Amino acid sequence: GLQVGATAANHLSMPVTASAATVESAFATPIERVQLTSGRVAYANRRAPALPAAAAPFVQGVIGLEDIALSHHHGVEPDRAQSPPSTGSAGVPSSATASILAGGPQPCEAAIDAKTAEASYTGYTANEIAGAYQLSPFYAAGNYGAGQTVALLEMEPFQPSDIATYQACYGSEAKVTAVAVAGGPGPYAGEDGEAALDLDQLSGLAPQANIIVYQAPNPAETAILTAYVSEDKAKVMSSSWGICEKESGKAAMAAVDTLLQEAAIQGQSFFVASGDEGSTDCYTSSNKDESLAVDFPGSAPFATDVGGTRMEDPTAATPTEYLWNEAPRWGASGGGISEHFPMPAYQGELPESGLGVIGPLSSGEACGFAGYCREVPDVSADADVQTGYVAFENG
Repeated sequence: GLQVGATAANHLSMPVTASAATVESAFATPIERVQLTSGRVAYANRRAPALPAAAAPFVQGVIGLEDIALSHHHGVEPDRAQSPPSTGSAGVPSSATASILAGGPQPCEAAIDAKTAEASYTGYTANEIAGAYQLSPFYAAGNYGAGQTVALLEMEPFQPSDIATYQACYGSEAKVTAVAVAGGPGPYAGEDGEAALDLDQLSGLAPQANIIVYQAPNPAETAILTAYVSEDKAKVMSSSWGICEKESGKAAMAAVDTLLQEAAIQGQSFFVASGDEGSTDCYTSSNKDESLAVDFPGSAPFATDVGGTRMEDPTAATPTEYLWNEAPRWGASGGGISEHFPMPAYQGELPESGLGVIGPLSSGEACGFAGYCREVPDVSADADVQTGYVAFENG
Protein backbone atom coordinates (compact mmCIF):
# COMPACT_ATOMS: atom_id res chain seq x y z
CA GLY A 1 0.00 0.00 0.00
CA LEU A 2 3.00 2.34 0.05
CA GLN A 3 3.62 4.52 -2.97
CA VAL A 4 7.36 4.20 -3.64
CA GLY A 5 9.19 7.11 -5.21
CA ALA A 6 12.47 7.17 -7.09
CA THR A 7 15.37 5.50 -5.32
CA ALA A 8 18.14 7.94 -4.39
CA ALA A 9 21.06 8.08 -6.82
CA ASN A 10 23.32 6.46 -4.22
CA HIS A 11 20.84 3.58 -3.83
CA LEU A 12 20.71 4.06 -0.07
CA SER A 13 17.15 5.28 0.42
CA MET A 14 13.62 5.08 -1.01
CA PRO A 15 10.94 7.70 -0.37
CA VAL A 16 7.47 6.30 0.33
CA THR A 17 4.13 8.04 0.83
CA ALA A 18 0.80 6.76 2.08
CA SER A 19 -2.14 7.64 4.27
CA ALA A 20 -1.59 7.47 8.01
CA ALA A 21 -3.74 4.35 8.21
CA THR A 22 -1.68 2.58 5.56
CA VAL A 23 1.56 3.53 7.29
CA GLU A 24 0.21 2.23 10.60
CA SER A 25 -0.55 -1.10 8.97
CA ALA A 26 2.68 -1.33 6.99
CA PHE A 27 4.94 -0.67 9.98
CA ALA A 28 2.74 -2.13 12.73
CA THR A 29 2.63 1.01 14.85
CA PRO A 30 -0.17 3.42 15.79
CA ILE A 31 0.40 7.04 14.73
CA GLU A 32 -1.31 9.69 16.80
CA ARG A 33 -1.69 13.43 16.86
CA VAL A 34 -0.31 15.06 19.98
CA GLN A 35 -0.44 18.62 21.25
CA LEU A 36 2.87 19.87 22.60
CA THR A 37 3.27 22.26 25.51
CA SER A 38 4.09 24.96 22.96
CA GLY A 39 0.62 24.51 21.47
CA ARG A 40 1.87 22.99 18.21
CA VAL A 41 0.04 19.87 17.01
CA ALA A 42 2.44 17.12 15.95
CA TYR A 43 2.23 13.44 15.03
CA ALA A 44 4.18 10.49 16.38
CA ASN A 45 4.36 6.70 16.18
CA ARG A 46 3.61 4.91 19.46
CA ARG A 47 5.98 1.99 18.84
CA ALA A 48 9.17 1.41 16.91
CA PRO A 49 8.35 0.49 13.29
CA ALA A 50 8.34 -3.23 12.51
CA LEU A 51 9.23 -4.80 9.16
CA PRO A 52 8.78 -8.28 7.68
CA ALA A 53 11.66 -10.57 8.63
CA ALA A 54 12.73 -10.90 5.00
CA ALA A 55 13.14 -7.12 4.61
CA ALA A 56 14.40 -6.10 8.05
CA PRO A 57 18.10 -6.99 7.53
CA PHE A 58 18.30 -4.58 4.59
CA VAL A 59 16.77 -1.55 6.32
CA GLN A 60 18.88 0.70 8.52
CA GLY A 61 15.95 2.79 9.66
CA VAL A 62 12.52 4.23 8.89
CA ILE A 63 12.41 8.02 9.12
CA GLY A 64 9.45 10.38 8.97
CA LEU A 65 6.96 8.71 11.31
CA GLU A 66 6.99 11.67 13.71
CA ASP A 67 7.55 15.41 13.63
CA ILE A 68 7.74 16.16 17.36
CA ALA A 69 11.45 16.99 17.35
CA LEU A 70 12.17 19.88 14.97
CA SER A 71 15.59 21.25 14.16
CA HIS A 72 16.46 24.74 15.39
CA HIS A 73 18.34 27.38 13.46
CA HIS A 74 21.44 28.81 15.07
CA GLY A 75 22.68 32.30 14.41
CA VAL A 76 19.63 34.61 14.52
CA GLU A 77 18.17 35.95 17.75
CA PRO A 78 14.40 35.50 17.15
CA ASP A 79 13.24 37.73 20.00
CA ARG A 80 15.23 40.78 18.95
CA ALA A 81 13.41 43.55 17.12
CA GLN A 82 14.85 44.19 13.68
CA SER A 83 15.99 47.77 13.07
CA PRO A 84 16.60 49.05 9.54
CA PRO A 85 19.82 50.85 8.59
CA SER A 86 19.55 54.54 9.42
CA THR A 87 20.84 55.99 6.15
CA GLY A 88 22.71 55.05 3.00
CA SER A 89 21.87 53.37 -0.27
CA ALA A 90 22.70 49.90 -1.55
CA GLY A 91 25.28 49.51 -4.26
CA VAL A 92 27.45 52.49 -3.33
CA PRO A 93 30.95 51.44 -2.17
CA SER A 94 32.16 53.40 0.83
CA SER A 95 35.60 54.96 0.97
CA ALA A 96 35.46 54.75 4.78
CA THR A 97 36.43 51.07 4.81
CA ALA A 98 38.17 50.67 1.48
CA SER A 99 41.55 50.40 3.17
CA ILE A 100 40.52 47.54 5.48
CA LEU A 101 40.77 44.85 2.86
CA ALA A 102 42.14 45.99 -0.47
CA GLY A 103 40.89 43.88 -3.36
CA GLY A 104 38.19 42.13 -1.35
CA PRO A 105 34.43 42.69 -1.18
CA GLN A 106 33.67 46.24 -0.06
CA PRO A 107 30.41 47.19 1.70
CA CYS A 108 28.07 49.96 0.63
CA GLU A 109 27.22 52.79 2.99
CA ALA A 110 23.97 51.13 4.07
CA ALA A 111 25.90 48.13 5.38
CA ILE A 112 28.34 50.37 7.23
CA ASP A 113 25.45 52.30 8.81
CA ALA A 114 23.85 49.03 9.88
CA LYS A 115 26.96 48.13 11.90
CA THR A 116 25.91 50.48 14.68
CA ALA A 117 22.18 50.83 14.04
CA GLU A 118 21.42 49.33 17.46
CA ALA A 119 23.21 50.46 20.60
CA SER A 120 23.63 46.97 22.08
CA TYR A 121 25.01 45.33 18.95
CA THR A 122 27.98 45.59 16.64
CA GLY A 123 27.74 43.94 13.24
CA TYR A 124 30.78 43.08 11.16
CA THR A 125 30.74 43.53 7.41
CA ALA A 126 31.98 40.83 5.05
CA ASN A 127 35.30 42.59 4.41
CA GLU A 128 35.98 42.78 8.16
CA ILE A 129 35.26 39.06 8.59
CA ALA A 130 37.44 38.26 5.56
CA GLY A 131 40.29 40.30 7.00
CA ALA A 132 40.01 38.73 10.45
CA TYR A 133 40.13 35.20 9.05
CA GLN A 134 42.98 35.93 6.63
CA LEU A 135 41.20 35.69 3.28
CA SER A 136 43.21 38.68 1.98
CA PRO A 137 45.89 36.52 0.27
CA PHE A 138 43.18 34.71 -1.72
CA TYR A 139 41.70 37.98 -2.95
CA ALA A 140 45.15 39.35 -3.73
CA ALA A 141 45.70 36.31 -5.96
CA GLY A 142 42.41 36.98 -7.75
CA ASN A 143 40.58 34.10 -6.05
CA TYR A 144 36.99 35.09 -5.32
CA GLY A 145 35.52 31.59 -5.42
CA ALA A 146 35.07 31.30 -9.18
CA GLY A 147 34.59 27.69 -10.24
CA GLN A 148 33.68 26.55 -6.72
CA THR A 149 30.23 25.34 -5.66
CA VAL A 150 29.07 25.65 -2.05
CA ALA A 151 25.86 24.11 -0.70
CA LEU A 152 23.59 25.35 2.07
CA LEU A 153 21.14 23.28 4.13
CA GLU A 154 17.99 25.30 4.85
CA MET A 155 14.59 24.46 6.30
CA GLU A 156 12.95 27.79 5.59
CA PRO A 157 12.45 29.68 2.31
CA PHE A 158 14.33 32.86 1.46
CA GLN A 159 13.28 35.97 -0.41
CA PRO A 160 15.48 36.35 -3.53
CA SER A 161 15.19 40.14 -3.39
CA ASP A 162 16.87 40.12 0.04
CA ILE A 163 19.89 38.32 -1.37
CA ALA A 164 19.94 40.55 -4.46
CA THR A 165 19.99 43.65 -2.26
CA TYR A 166 22.91 42.34 -0.22
CA GLN A 167 24.84 41.30 -3.32
CA ALA A 168 24.31 44.70 -4.90
CA CYS A 169 25.76 46.27 -1.76
CA TYR A 170 29.02 44.33 -2.19
CA GLY A 171 29.05 43.95 -5.95
CA SER A 172 28.82 40.18 -5.52
CA GLU A 173 28.17 38.05 -8.60
CA ALA A 174 27.59 34.77 -6.76
CA LYS A 175 25.04 32.60 -8.54
CA VAL A 176 22.32 31.29 -6.21
CA THR A 177 20.27 28.22 -7.17
CA ALA A 178 17.45 26.92 -4.96
CA VAL A 179 16.72 23.18 -5.01
CA ALA A 180 13.47 21.97 -3.44
CA VAL A 181 13.84 18.72 -1.46
CA ALA A 182 10.90 16.70 -0.14
CA GLY A 183 8.49 19.27 -1.55
CA GLY A 184 10.46 22.30 -0.42
CA PRO A 185 9.98 24.53 2.65
CA GLY A 186 6.81 26.24 1.45
CA PRO A 187 6.33 29.84 0.29
CA TYR A 188 8.11 32.80 1.83
CA ALA A 189 5.98 34.15 4.67
CA GLY A 190 7.89 37.20 5.85
CA GLU A 191 10.77 35.48 7.68
CA ASP A 192 14.06 34.37 6.13
CA GLY A 193 16.51 35.42 8.81
CA GLU A 194 18.59 32.24 8.97
CA ALA A 195 18.64 31.51 5.25
CA ALA A 196 19.39 35.16 4.42
CA LEU A 197 22.19 35.31 6.99
CA ASP A 198 23.82 32.20 5.48
CA LEU A 199 23.41 33.35 1.88
CA ASP A 200 24.54 36.89 2.61
CA GLN A 201 27.79 35.80 4.22
CA LEU A 202 28.64 33.25 1.53
CA SER A 203 27.94 35.62 -1.34
CA GLY A 204 29.88 38.41 0.36
CA LEU A 205 32.97 36.32 1.15
CA ALA A 206 33.02 34.36 -2.11
CA PRO A 207 31.45 36.78 -4.60
CA GLN A 208 32.10 34.61 -7.66
CA ALA A 209 31.13 31.21 -6.27
CA ASN A 210 28.11 29.10 -7.17
CA ILE A 211 25.73 28.52 -4.25
CA ILE A 212 23.17 25.70 -4.16
CA VAL A 213 20.49 26.09 -1.48
CA TYR A 214 18.93 22.74 -0.66
CA GLN A 215 15.56 23.61 0.90
CA ALA A 216 13.14 21.28 2.65
CA PRO A 217 10.43 21.32 5.32
CA ASN A 218 11.46 20.82 8.94
CA PRO A 219 12.66 18.21 9.90
CA ALA A 220 14.42 16.99 6.75
CA GLU A 221 18.20 17.00 7.26
CA THR A 222 18.39 13.41 6.03
CA ALA A 223 16.57 14.20 2.79
CA ILE A 224 18.78 17.23 2.16
CA LEU A 225 21.98 15.33 2.87
CA THR A 226 20.79 12.56 0.56
CA ALA A 227 20.42 15.10 -2.26
CA TYR A 228 23.78 16.74 -1.44
CA VAL A 229 25.65 13.42 -1.45
CA SER A 230 23.79 11.84 -4.37
CA GLU A 231 24.17 14.83 -6.71
CA ASP A 232 27.78 15.49 -5.61
CA LYS A 233 27.70 18.95 -7.22
CA ALA A 234 29.19 20.83 -4.26
CA LYS A 235 32.32 19.87 -2.35
CA VAL A 236 31.27 21.66 0.82
CA MET A 237 27.96 22.17 2.63
CA SER A 238 27.23 24.56 5.47
CA SER A 239 24.34 24.19 7.91
CA SER A 240 23.17 26.46 10.72
CA TRP A 241 20.50 23.98 11.84
CA GLY A 242 20.62 21.33 14.54
CA ILE A 243 18.75 19.47 17.23
CA CYS A 244 19.53 18.28 20.73
CA GLU A 245 21.25 14.90 20.45
CA LYS A 246 18.82 13.30 22.91
CA GLU A 247 15.88 14.24 20.68
CA SER A 248 17.42 13.19 17.37
CA GLY A 249 16.31 9.55 17.19
CA LYS A 250 18.70 6.67 16.56
CA ALA A 251 17.38 5.92 13.05
CA ALA A 252 17.95 9.48 11.87
CA MET A 253 21.39 9.63 13.48
CA ALA A 254 22.44 6.38 11.83
CA ALA A 255 21.21 7.54 8.43
CA VAL A 256 23.03 10.87 8.67
CA ASP A 257 26.22 9.14 9.82
CA THR A 258 26.07 6.83 6.78
CA LEU A 259 25.51 9.74 4.40
CA LEU A 260 28.37 11.77 5.87
CA GLN A 261 30.69 8.78 5.49
CA GLU A 262 29.79 8.63 1.80
CA ALA A 263 30.33 12.38 1.53
CA ALA A 264 33.81 12.01 3.02
CA ILE A 265 34.70 9.28 0.54
CA GLN A 266 33.62 11.58 -2.30
CA GLY A 267 35.68 14.46 -0.93
CA GLN A 268 32.66 16.40 0.33
CA SER A 269 32.82 18.31 3.62
CA PHE A 270 29.94 19.16 5.95
CA PHE A 271 30.24 22.12 8.35
CA VAL A 272 27.51 22.63 10.93
CA ALA A 273 26.87 24.95 13.88
CA SER A 274 27.35 23.50 17.38
CA GLY A 275 24.30 25.23 18.83
CA ASP A 276 23.44 28.33 20.85
CA GLU A 277 22.68 26.82 24.26
CA GLY A 278 26.15 26.14 25.61
CA SER A 279 26.65 22.73 27.19
CA THR A 280 22.88 22.28 27.70
CA ASP A 281 21.70 21.94 24.12
CA CYS A 282 18.24 20.60 25.05
CA TYR A 283 17.40 23.80 26.93
CA THR A 284 14.66 25.89 25.32
CA SER A 285 12.28 28.59 26.49
CA SER A 286 9.50 26.00 26.78
CA ASN A 287 11.62 23.04 27.96
CA LYS A 288 14.13 24.16 30.57
CA ASP A 289 16.22 20.98 30.40
CA GLU A 290 19.56 21.81 32.00
CA SER A 291 21.14 18.39 31.53
CA LEU A 292 24.42 18.22 29.62
CA ALA A 293 23.86 17.62 25.90
CA VAL A 294 25.40 18.41 22.53
CA ASP A 295 23.89 19.30 19.18
CA PHE A 296 23.33 16.88 16.30
CA PRO A 297 24.38 16.52 13.46
CA GLY A 298 27.49 18.36 14.65
CA SER A 299 28.24 15.49 17.02
CA ALA A 300 28.51 13.05 14.09
CA PRO A 301 32.19 12.13 13.62
CA PHE A 302 32.17 12.89 9.88
CA ALA A 303 30.81 16.40 10.43
CA THR A 304 33.01 19.41 11.18
CA ASP A 305 31.32 20.99 14.20
CA VAL A 306 31.72 24.78 14.39
CA GLY A 307 31.52 26.45 17.77
CA GLY A 308 31.16 30.13 18.60
CA THR A 309 33.48 32.90 19.74
CA ARG A 310 33.17 36.58 20.55
CA MET A 311 35.52 38.60 18.36
CA GLU A 312 36.63 42.11 19.27
CA ASP A 313 37.99 44.54 16.67
CA PRO A 314 38.26 42.38 13.54
CA THR A 315 40.40 45.03 11.85
CA ALA A 316 43.27 44.62 14.33
CA ALA A 317 46.45 42.85 13.20
CA THR A 318 45.53 40.03 15.60
CA PRO A 319 41.82 40.22 16.48
CA THR A 320 40.91 39.36 20.07
CA GLU A 321 38.74 36.26 20.11
CA TYR A 322 37.46 34.26 23.07
CA LEU A 323 34.67 31.87 24.02
CA TRP A 324 31.13 33.09 23.39
CA ASN A 325 29.30 32.58 26.67
CA GLU A 326 26.52 35.10 27.27
CA ALA A 327 24.03 32.56 28.61
CA PRO A 328 21.21 32.58 29.35
CA ARG A 329 20.18 35.93 27.84
CA TRP A 330 22.26 35.93 24.66
CA GLY A 331 23.21 32.26 24.35
CA ALA A 332 26.55 30.47 24.33
CA SER A 333 28.63 28.28 22.06
CA GLY A 334 27.47 24.68 22.02
CA GLY A 335 29.97 22.05 23.04
CA GLY A 336 30.63 19.00 25.14
CA ILE A 337 30.70 15.23 24.86
CA SER A 338 28.46 13.10 22.66
CA GLU A 339 26.33 10.42 24.28
CA HIS A 340 25.99 8.54 21.01
CA PHE A 341 29.22 8.59 18.99
CA PRO A 342 32.64 7.27 20.00
CA MET A 343 35.69 9.48 19.70
CA PRO A 344 36.93 9.33 16.08
CA ALA A 345 40.54 8.44 15.33
CA TYR A 346 41.42 12.01 14.33
CA GLN A 347 40.71 13.03 17.93
CA GLY A 348 41.68 9.94 19.88
CA GLU A 349 44.95 9.05 18.17
CA LEU A 350 46.59 12.47 18.57
CA PRO A 351 48.20 13.97 21.68
CA GLU A 352 45.80 16.00 23.77
CA SER A 353 48.00 19.02 23.18
CA GLY A 354 47.41 18.73 19.44
CA LEU A 355 43.65 19.28 19.31
CA GLY A 356 42.72 20.18 22.85
CA VAL A 357 40.55 17.11 23.43
CA ILE A 358 40.43 16.06 27.07
CA GLY A 359 40.53 12.27 27.28
CA PRO A 360 40.08 11.79 31.04
CA LEU A 361 36.85 13.80 31.05
CA SER A 362 35.32 11.68 28.29
CA SER A 363 33.61 8.90 30.20
CA GLY A 364 32.90 5.57 28.52
CA GLU A 365 29.64 5.46 30.46
CA ALA A 366 28.32 8.61 28.80
CA CYS A 367 28.17 7.17 25.30
CA GLY A 368 27.45 3.59 26.27
CA PHE A 369 30.61 1.87 25.10
CA ALA A 370 34.20 1.38 26.16
CA GLY A 371 36.63 4.14 25.33
CA TYR A 372 36.25 7.85 24.88
CA CYS A 373 33.37 9.75 23.29
CA ARG A 374 33.24 12.25 20.45
CA GLU A 375 34.03 15.77 21.67
CA VAL A 376 32.76 18.97 20.06
CA PRO A 377 33.24 21.53 18.63
CA ASP A 378 36.11 20.97 16.20
CA VAL A 379 36.71 24.62 15.24
CA SER A 380 35.10 27.93 16.15
CA ALA A 381 34.38 31.34 14.65
CA ASP A 382 32.62 34.59 15.58
CA ALA A 383 29.06 33.83 16.71
CA ASP A 384 28.10 36.14 19.60
CA VAL A 385 24.93 38.01 18.62
CA GLN A 386 26.46 41.18 20.08
CA THR A 387 29.49 40.93 17.77
CA GLY A 388 27.64 39.46 14.83
CA TYR A 389 27.32 39.91 11.09
CA VAL A 390 25.69 42.61 9.03
CA ALA A 391 22.99 40.93 6.94
CA PHE A 392 19.96 41.95 4.89
CA GLU A 393 16.77 40.02 5.64
CA ASN A 394 12.97 40.27 5.72
CA GLY A 395 13.00 43.18 3.29
